[in-house]
Amino acid sequence: MLHLPPLMATDPITGQEESMSTTHPTLAAPATANDTPMWRSLEELLDTPGYQAMLHREFPSQAGEWTDPVSRRSFLSLMGASLALAGLSGCRAPSGKIVPNVRDNEGVQPGEGIYFATAMTLSGYATPVLAKSYEGRPIKIEANTTHPSFKGESADSNPGVDMFSLASVLGMYDPDRQFDANNKGTSTTWEDAYRALRAKLGEIRKKGEGSKVRILSGQVTSPTLGGMISRFLKEVPGSRWHQHEPLGSDNAYIGTALAFGKPLEVVHQIHGKGVKAEVIVTFDADILQQGPASLALVRQFSELRDVTKPAEMTRLYAIEPGLSVTGAKADHRLAARPSEIPNLVRHLAALVGVAGASEQPGLPAETAKFLKELAADLKESTHENGKKLDKPKARQATLVAAGPAQSPDVHALVAAINDKLGNTGKTVRYIEPLCQGRPVSTADTLGKLFDDLKADKVDMLLILDSNPAYSATGDIDFKGALEAFSLKSGKTSVALNLHEDETAILCQWRLPLAHYLEAWGDALSYDGRATIVQPLIAPLYSGKSAEEFLAGLVVNESDPTAPGAQPTERQGHDLVRATWKAWYEASKGASPDLLKFKDFDSFYTRSLHDGHVHGHSGRESAGLKLNADEVAKLAKAFEPKSSGQMEVVFTADDTVHDGRFANNGWLQETPKPITKITWDNAAYINYGTAKALGMKLVTEKDPLGLSKREYTGPAKEFGWTGGEHGRAFVDVLDITVDGKTVAVPAWVVPGVADSTIVVQIGYGRTRAGRVGGHLVGKGKPDAGKATDGKSGAVVGVNVNPLRSAQSQFVARSASAKVNGRSHLLACTQGHHSMEAEGRPAPLVRVASLETNAANPHWVEHDPSLNGGHAKKDDHAAAKKDDHGHDHKHDGHDHGHDHGHGESKPGAIPLTLLPDADNKTPMEGYEYAQKVHRWGMVIDLNRCTGCSACVVACQSENNSPVVGKHEVSRGREMHWIRVDRYFQVTFESLQDPSKVRTYHQPVPCMQCENAPCEQVCPVAATVHGYDGLNDMVYNRCVGTRYCSNNCPYKVRRFNFLQYTDYATPSLKLLNNPEVTVRTRGVMEKCTYCVQRIRHGEIEAEKRAVKQAAAEKKSISRLKDGEAGKVTARIKDGEVVTACMGACPANAIVFGDMNDKSSRIARLKKAAGHLNYSILEGLNTFPRTTYLAGLRNPNPNLEAAHG
Repeated sequence: MLHLPPLMATDPITGQEESMSTTHPTLAAPATANDTPMWRSLEELLDTPGYQAMLHREFPSQAGEWTDPVSRRSFLSLMGASLALAGLSGCRAPSGKIVPNVRDNEGVQPGEGIYFATAMTLSGYATPVLAKSYEGRPIKIEANTTHPSFKGESADSNPGVDMFSLASVLGMYDPDRQFDANNKGTSTTWEDAYRALRAKLGEIRKKGEGSKVRILSGQVTSPTLGGMISRFLKEVPGSRWHQHEPLGSDNAYIGTALAFGKPLEVVHQIHGKGVKAEVIVTFDADILQQGPASLALVRQFSELRDVTKPAEMTRLYAIEPGLSVTGAKADHRLAARPSEIPNLVRHLAALVGVAGASEQPGLPAETAKFLKELAADLKESTHENGKKLDKPKARQATLVAAGPAQSPDVHALVAAINDKLGNTGKTVRYIEPLCQGRPVSTADTLGKLFDDLKADKVDMLLILDSNPAYSATGDIDFKGALEAFSLKSGKTSVALNLHEDETAILCQWRLPLAHYLEAWGDALSYDGRATIVQPLIAPLYSGKSAEEFLAGLVVNESDPTAPGAQPTERQGHDLVRATWKAWYEASKGASPDLLKFKDFDSFYTRSLHDGHVHGHSGRESAGLKLNADEVAKLAKAFEPKSSGQMEVVFTADDTVHDGRFANNGWLQETPKPITKITWDNAAYINYGTAKALGMKLVTEKDPLGLSKREYTGPAKEFGWTGGEHGRAFVDVLDITVDGKTVAVPAWVVPGVADSTIVVQIGYGRTRAGRVGGHLVGKGKPDAGKATDGKSGAVVGVNVNPLRSAQSQFVARSASAKVNGRSHLLACTQGHHSMEAEGRPAPLVRVASLETNAANPHWVEHDPSLNGGHAKKDDHAAAKKDDHGHDHKHDGHDHGHDHGHGESKPGAIPLTLLPDADNKTPMEGYEYAQKVHRWGMVIDLNRCTGCSACVVACQSENNSPVVGKHEVSRGREMHWIRVDRYFQVTFESLQDPSKVRTYHQPVPCMQCENAPCEQVCPVAATVHGYDGLNDMVYNRCVGTRYCSNNCPYKVRRFNFLQYTDYATPSLKLLNNPEVTVRTRGVMEKCTYCVQRIRHGEIEAEKRAVKQAAAEKKSISRLKDGEAGKVTARIKDGEVVTACMGACPANAIVFGDMNDKSSRIARLKKAAGHLNYSILEGLNTFPRTTYLAGLRNPNPNLEAAHG
């Protein structure tokens, strides 16, 4: 691995010439059980004057109100669902029979939500979900907890939901979607479109020129759509099907073809079905965040990071060029340039004994040691639960994974490594390709279509839900070719897309595509299991699915030009049903799972209800044998060393993916897991590379001045890089690849490999919509399509021109230089900082298994004592907490809770909840103490920082989108934030492999001694009858005293009327059970109190029914009363939005008074790791944390970290 030499340069902070050995100020308090500081931003690490000024400022800068009278309209557009929907007739239930997934009872009451099992597809693969419908309107996406491909091993395990699925409901109501059929800019009808297209097809068929008809789509796993395309190709002889995915899995397919002789689908299994990956190694594979299996793999991985079972904890190694979510969770991480990874794989292959492989010469000593210890760890275990074993134990199963950016050679070698380690059939399975009609390389097939367009070999082009004019690589001018094709006489171009996007605007026919919540369909999950997609609402914009569209073209098989049967709303359902009826008839005798169904109708109904097709799964590839000769040839190859130039890595964005979600305000405003940047992409580089390029790293003043159009006041108030208001004025880099240059703002990310730039695709859209970017003509802004409050703005930078068909993921021999301009990035990481001064203990607490085994009570002690390694006899001297309360580790409600901020009746006087034993006459408080005591535990060992909880909370609680301008002022409205911490000294920033990364979700702490309540002059924030810290919105007068007095900084204020609660369109999207707030009102996390109230009502109804049947009265006390029916919410009946969305099961909510509840059991089993943050303030929060545990390789821990 290449490392930059020690640099002598002018330091951008001090202005003095220095080397990396220069001493810099660091945080005084260590953050974990060692002396290494933990920090959220460079300002915090360096303790700059600007950071200190921000931290101690009582009122945030620019806290005044904004009186711009036209701003309100801009914010409405950002919701993506606030205009042009009031008069739609599509808000009705679709005709046809659909089957709801009812959670508790089969009866449906008016005014109550009902759930339907369906699936969202991304790059062709299905993610099963439950969609909540309220009186015919889809309003919320939840996890499908029964889907076999995603459900966990235990009853408590929740499969979760990814942020794309959660935000998809907003995408359905997007007013920028294609409204109706359009021909060359003129509105028309579907009937006219079918008539014209059938006539064209008939003309081509009569001439025998079917080869001039082409279909272009993304990847397709849908059996029904695949069948319809096959039928179309058959009826139009010679026609061809091309596929395009901006960042597809071509390398994996080609790699498995090299290893096994045919392309195969790779299915990883970390945990489940008797399999447990004891060691996981990823080569540039972000398995916990990206890819069709990521949701399942996060859940499986988290099951093996259970702090209550430390002996079963898996170990994760990550070797990667950039810092990914998976790399952030790794126990050991090696930062390597893309050009170095193939040789590292070859070296590891030799160490584990792959035939023909040989160790690579010239590796740095530290890298060679890393791989040597890694190889040994893959073979046998020397330690367990932090203790050395008397005799090494052979590993039962491990897992090695390669990412899609790695070459086919790497994928083939990784297959050989897994085969040598005995992982094939255990943690790695190979099944037949799931994508219908997929070529081995989608890049090649798009290039072939481009060549044929240029060569005039195409007369008719049908584009199905694809946008190559934007996402094609820079060496293919697909936009120009399509534009020229559409202008030619006798040519026909059709785009069936959700939006009139960059591709659709160039086509003659622009047809509206139905959203997945509006249309029938089917798709396969990552492991080949099928899910039927059922709609919840009739199409809002007269859209049709791709299946329906193609069926309309070939409905009359004898003569496509004759007026045949027209597509109907039921036709999509008929097509899907016919597909699965044929499969059922062909499979019922061979599949045991189908024997329990008496006929097709019962099978189909149950499959709809459960959200997966019973008896269907991916087909294992039989008789696989590794091609040893080919692998040996690949293993002997040697990757030449890089020329020393920059290498550019292109990745899918964590929030907008490949650009298809660019017009979704929820996703644009969700902070990215690692950088916390919103509304932009950036070039990620490490500190050493930034210094070598001469970048300004921390600037307390914007040298170019601030735009008077957006900001007021002196620049010095707002220029803190990544500071309180997220106004990071960063340098812009000119990145050049093969003579093409793109200017991208740069962002320093510790952990990125040396001389490496990581950029995200998906930005720079010019026809996304008013949220994601919209330009018309030749760069001319469209005044009617405003983005983020600015007419015609484009969000982010389009980096696709830097990519090529042969270098879709990595561009070598690139160059970069600072171009002298600066760019504003809205980063939330510095927002809402919790003051460090006088902090009794760190906010994030992490230790190794060895430390935890030696001193199980390390969390209770101030980690700054003895360098964070408390002596074993310290516990005896620390039996009492700071308040003098005994810590009784008896396992019962882990008595030491009370030293960590949780109140016990009679033990702690500083609480707003009276002791129940005092016989208070206030029935509400008696109810709170004797019935329910709601609490939350957040497991930092499981949390990956994916931010699904942020989007789920926004969807559930009607939180508004505020736009980049307001985010940059610290005014984002998310009720839960996920703080990211780096752990590395300033001096070690030069080594990207030494960086550790941690995430901490921070909702409202629901303090029992809440500081916010004590300063509110109008009692707008008070304790409710069940002990929750409630908000009374109609009392709030907006003093913001509560926000200033909240030490956790979790309150959000509506500085402007970000949402319009009176607009009829918002009634389609908003959750009717949650009040929509207006300007001047404070808001915060409520523990999803509406769900608690709903649970109380259901429990009461259940008790009333039982009491009537048994002729008894009702008791509401937690332990019940003799002769009475208890009306209590059962554990698991109330699930907060964040908990339900978390695929890692890191958030546990429940009744702490119920000793059998999951939260009580967790607190009992892991009580020694339970703590509250800022506990010295005596707020007694109901939200607490479980400290993280690392599982490092003892042989690498001291040397590598």
